[in-house]
Amino acid sequence: MNTRRIDGAVFAARDDSDRLYIDESALRTWRVRYADVERISVDGTSLIAVDSIPGTRYQFDERAQSIALTFAPESLRGSMFGIRTGGNAPAPKPPPWGGFLNYSLFGYASGDQSYASGLFEAGVFGPHGTGIASFGLNTAAAGGQTRDAVRLDTTWRSDDPGSLRTTVVGDTISRPGFYGRPVRIGGLQYGTNFGLQPGYVTTPLLALKGTAALPSTVDVFVNNQRVGSQAVEPGPFEITNVPAVSGSGSIQLVVRDAFGQQQVISQSFYGSPVLLGAGLDDFAFSVGAQRRNYGIESFDYDGLQGSALWRRGLSDAITAEARAEADKTVRSAGLAADFRVGRLGIGSAGIAASQGDAGSGALGVAGFEHQGRRFSAGVRATVASERFRQAGDDALIVTPRRNLAAHAAVNLGPLGSLGAAWVSQRFSDPARPGVDTGVLTWSTGLGAWGALTLSVSRISSPVRSTAVFAAVSIPLGKQGMVAAATTAREISGGSGLDRQTVSLQKAAPAYGEGFGFSLYSDSDRRAQAGATLATRHAVLRGELADARGTTAARVAVEGGIGVVGGHAFLSRPIVDSFALVSTGGVEGVSVTQENQPAGKTDRDGLLLITPLRAYLPNLIAVDPLSAPMGVGFGNTTQRITPMWRSGNVVEFDMRRGRSALVRLKLADGTPVPPAARVSNLDTGERLPVGLDGQVFMSGLPDAGARVRVEWNHSACDVAVTPEGNDPVLDLGPYTCGGTRP
Repeated sequence: MNTRRIDGAVFAARDDSDRLYIDESALRTWRVRYADVERISVDGTSLIAVDSIPGTRYQFDERAQSIALTFAPESLRGSMFGIRTGGNAPAPKPPPWGGFLNYSLFGYASGDQSYASGLFEAGVFGPHGTGIASFGLNTAAAGGQTRDAVRLDTTWRSDDPGSLRTTVVGDTISRPGFYGRPVRIGGLQYGTNFGLQPGYVTTPLLALKGTAALPSTVDVFVNNQRVGSQAVEPGPFEITNVPAVSGSGSIQLVVRDAFGQQQVISQSFYGSPVLLGAGLDDFAFSVGAQRRNYGIESFDYDGLQGSALWRRGLSDAITAEARAEADKTVRSAGLAADFRVGRLGIGSAGIAASQGDAGSGALGVAGFEHQGRRFSAGVRATVASERFRQAGDDALIVTPRRNLAAHAAVNLGPLGSLGAAWVSQRFSDPARPGVDTGVLTWSTGLGAWGALTLSVSRISSPVRSTAVFAAVSIPLGKQGMVAAATTAREISGGSGLDRQTVSLQKAAPAYGEGFGFSLYSDSDRRAQAGATLATRHAVLRGELADARGTTAARVAVEGGIGVVGGHAFLSRPIVDSFALVSTGGVEGVSVTQENQPAGKTDRDGLLLITPLRAYLPNLIAVDPLSAPMGVGFGNTTQRITPMWRSGNVVEFDMRRGRSALVRLKLADGTPVPPAARVSNLDTGERLPVGLDGQVFMSGLPDAGARVRVEWNHSACDVAVTPEGNDPVLDLGPYTCGGTRP
């Protein structure tokens, strides 16, 4: 059918005029669509005249008893396929109970003044979530600084990746929407967290239809990048779940049939991360006591504050949002929507109203944004009445009466890129003057010589200023860079400021051990030199600075302690998840993380690896060649998906024993052939067979091992016993006995 072979028999018949009839049930199986066709019945079976289906051709080979059928594509039922949008990441592994402690110690000395401070973070994790407590400590040896300890955050977080929900109890930050500000509270927060499934696509997905006359392969391209491939049967088809990139773009389907003929189907689109797919919800609820003087006071909570945010994709083109919040001084609510304007861009609009101690107020928001490969632009306006208030407003943070912002950028190809931005703010308080800021920036790459940036900025307020900035950066190797910059600023009233800077730096490696340094100097008689030493157990930093004859020294030590599986280890700061690698007590085994060296196991066969990416698969592998002679191994690679800020134990099956070259024979005395399947029954390890029936075994215990040989639909077992003192024993030949069918 349409060049595709269909195996098996089919009931067919011919009448006196050689018209061909085929079993109707077979046509349905082949996805053939028909209406108003001619039927006959033979022995109770309904058959349809093939030539009564429009556009159908056939050829009957009586000698081969085969039929070549060609149906028109429109006579075939359509098929639907989806592009896989997520990865093959294994499900997150619930961690055992464990914990960690991070520390950051800082010391400063200049003249007769010196002080020290520290930040500490303690965490405990288990199958039901992770709890974290952090605090800061300041001490002073001189200068009159008082000693003080301040609690920062105390939080318990529990994630449910299956439902994409996160619950936080303790200190947290409320989630803002199209209006409102993030507010620190001590209480409860519950909401969606799409980051628990990094491959989950929240934006509207694309779909494209086509038709194939023959069995074909469809390649899907988004902005000329291949994102998937699918084999399709003859007939109409639809490719769904195609992820869209942000901004304007195009999607192409390249259809190639069995004869190499090709057709291309194209469609333009506009995508944006602010839009949710139709029917998808995103929400956050929080309630608790507002926190004041964070970082200064440990327990300064004042009044309840609650907020609710709900966003829903009404369609692939419209996402609606509702938000409400309240505290002891104000209550507010609002509605908004983000909507796609054809293929031009994304529009947004919203209104909100507040009622509180300051009276009643209102706020309106409107905006539009276009993002393209060559040109991008956007504008957003926020207008609020004099008495509009938001939760968290205080004397220092007041909602502007009017806020206008616009930006544009042009990709100039080999000439670089040009961007402009403008922001204008006006306040209801006459004592707070309005501010207008404009920036024009051009940047370009210089190939191997780095990059060049030029910018001009203008600030208009009671004090006007204009600044011109130029900078060039040149890479030095993979982690080094030298940069030079100059700034000229003119302030109304005739004053000005000129400064030139030059710096040289080499970053310490983010993973593994290494050294980094930095040098800085400017025309304002300031200079600084620093060095960083990164080890597996800590990061040490030191700096010397001089500012117009005043010298200061700073030192810092950062590190962590991880506890999991009944073991404790020193490490760098544990800012994400971590793993304890175990090689069954084998020392000196090299371990890699994402194919990068991570270290070697200690005398207990253990190594702590950090950081691991939460909710993403992390590849951890051991090098069997680094293991001592006689050590056997099963798996050498594992992918682990940890949960947020937790630790897991990753065990590799490595066994101490003896190595041996074992010769195996079949019952008839011939060597076991290389195609035979040989396995260690005690460990499940598959053993490759070499010439003359030779099999290499490692980790062979003194008690021996049982080996199974499977060949030619039969199997037999062999007991292998190590004998001798050679580093690699030569054992056998063993005759495979006890053959069973």
